[in-house]
Amino acid sequence: METSNTAVETQALPAAPAAEASLAEWALWNAEIGRITGAWRVFPCVPGGKRPLHTGWQDEAASDPKNVATMWQNEPAANVGLAIQPGFVVIDGDLYKPGAEAALVAFEAEHGELPRTFEQNTPSGGIHLLYTTTKTLGNGKGSLPNFGDVRGAGGLIVGPGSIFNGKCYTVENLAQPAPLPTHIEAMLVERVTRDRSKPDAPARFVVVDDPHNVQAFTDWCAGKSVRTIATPNGEVAEPCVENQGGNNKLAATGAMAHDYGLSDYIALKAALQFHNPRCEPPWDADVYEKHFLSGYRSAEGQLGCRAPSQNFRSLFTAQSGSPQAATDLDARIASFAGGEPDEDEHQPEMEFWDAEKTMPHFKDGAVAEYYGAFGAMKTTVVIADCLDAIAKGARVIFGAGEGRYGIGKKRLPAACAARGITTASLRGKWKTAKRVPVLTDQFDVGAFITYCQQAFAPAVPDIVTIDTLATASGSAEENSDAFSKLLTSNGAVGRIKNALCGSLIIVLHHSGKTEGKSARGHSGQGGNVDVLKQITADKDARTIKVHVEKMRDAEDNFDIAYQVTPASQVPVAAKIGRVSPASPAAAAAERDIHARFILAALRHVAGKKWSLNSLAVEAKHTGCTLSLTQLRQGVLGPVQRSGVPGWATTHPALIPYYDKAAEQWITPGQLPAVDPEWELREDEKAKVKSEAPVTAEMPSAPTPSRRVKKAGGLFKPAGELKSV
Repeated sequence: METSNTAVETQALPAAPAAEASLAEWALWNAEIGRITGAWRVFPCVPGGKRPLHTGWQDEAASDPKNVATMWQNEPAANVGLAIQPGFVVIDGDLYKPGAEAALVAFEAEHGELPRTFEQNTPSGGIHLLYTTTKTLGNGKGSLPNFGDVRGAGGLIVGPGSIFNGKCYTVENLAQPAPLPTHIEAMLVERVTRDRSKPDAPARFVVVDDPHNVQAFTDWCAGKSVRTIATPNGEVAEPCVENQGGNNKLAATGAMAHDYGLSDYIALKAALQFHNPRCEPPWDADVYEKHFLSGYRSAEGQLGCRAPSQNFRSLFTAQSGSPQAATDLDARIASFAGGEPDEDEHQPEMEFWDAEKTMPHFKDGAVAEYYGAFGAMKTTVVIADCLDAIAKGARVIFGAGEGRYGIGKKRLPAACAARGITTASLRGKWKTAKRVPVLTDQFDVGAFITYCQQAFAPAVPDIVTIDTLATASGSAEENSDAFSKLLTSNGAVGRIKNALCGSLIIVLHHSGKTEGKSARGHSGQGGNVDVLKQITADKDARTIKVHVEKMRDAEDNFDIAYQVTPASQVPVAAKIGRVSPASPAAAAAERDIHARFILAALRHVAGKKWSLNSLAVEAKHTGCTLSLTQLRQGVLGPVQRSGVPGWATTHPALIPYYDKAAEQWITPGQLPAVDPEWELREDEKAKVKSEAPVTAEMPSAPTPSRRVKKAGGLFKPAGELKSV
């Protein structure tokens, strides 16, 4: 880099503090550099990180030593954030990244060396270069090559003395900031700011002084923690404490009112009534008004840019190519911005609404699919799960696409009575939507989102159910890829989840016709959801089993049991809890029973007619738990090779009777003697005869040297043998 004689030399810069200086000393030094040069203002960042410690950091940033000292008295471990001011820009050279240094060398060879200026080294091996500019530049590298990034007015960097990954940001060259060469300045992005001489136009989809947004701002001022788009973690307004940066915090409160989409008069009225009493001590009304309106009018964003409640009606008439298009594009780009890898690693652990950890409750939300056959009591299970979540503070919208009358008239009241509560106690906690959105209609989805946002306004629902996917899928053909994509994060269901600040969306669906079959329709459904549960019911035993097939980022592949009220009553499910899996020894013993029974069946196949009833009776005595369907497919009829369970082809007792090369069962010439206990008892034989079962003809037994030529062999089960 070349040495420049054009640097502004208005006042000498103070020497940097010693290496062992405290972060408070570094904060005061950075504030002094900012005061002399005008390049930045100082604010606290999270200890050891790069993110601002508080919301409204742009208004909190200061260069006054008294305010800065107060900030670090309150947060002595905070890193030093620098808010870049208009007329300055920082080139952030990420020289440690592959190819970055070579890109910088090539750039300087073509455009001239970057002038020496105020410079600092970053812990990761990069460098920050501070320059003055003739224009107000924004963030973004423009047409610069990929050797780093650019931070302009409204952007931030971490200042000298700060610590990241155990290393410090250090001063490389202490000098007045040099002017950025004009030909390089022309390559960067000029910042577009709000013209305060013109009326403050609201952001798209925002209605000024929308009652829901007024209520949300009022709750925020009053210190009521409510999760909204503006406060995703339930943040509340900070009281303005005397001699602790109160002016800046009050200005930040005014800026927040602007971002909520409130007019200055309505915002000030709410703030004086609900925020000022929380300040220590409360401010005189005229002084409060002065600082509050100063922050309101200095707000950088568009009016209502963080409004919790948005109106999607304009979407129906919006035309492409409108002046709003550029702003929309910037908002879309910003929506992709995520955290740094080390910051993501230290995110809080995922929380759940249930003890079994299958109903996620965290900021990103989740999409869950509950599926089962007709009559599997899917709705009964979801009602039970939702009521259990309400007991922990959840708000629920139940989209009843099927059977709304029965849910409202019978099922929900019965479930409440079983818990000793009334439906009246659910007011403000449960809403039953009388239909579900048509997921293939973006306008209907937008209307449903607006309904959900307003149902518990200003809060959003924590759980939304769609009963059922078949009803909501509209024109999407179930076996198509488009059907499964409705469940993705970018699909219609994901759009609902994201618009509601990451709620849990539970979608109910039917399974295929075959018992034990997966969810009906396209096979991509399971991969597109975060939670997948299969529900089966044993109505005779009055039990329900929920098998957790998938639980993203948590444990899965286990069962949850529910007890159901007697058949004479309205079905109500009471969770029993997680079912412990059988021990390996027990599982091996069950497989051995099945294998021994198959051998017994093979022994009797040769030259004998079998009935399903007689097989079932013998299976019962042996302890084998194969269902009638499995018996029919597995013993009485040949089926496809893919259905052979893995254990059956490797079980020691069965290996002699299975030809791996031909993938066929060999009809045994000689089988081990059958345990006498397995022979049909006389009374059972008489019972079988009296029932006159339909018999199935079996092929004659081949000689021991011949292999079964018939495709599929004598025994090839259609699926894994499971207990019923």
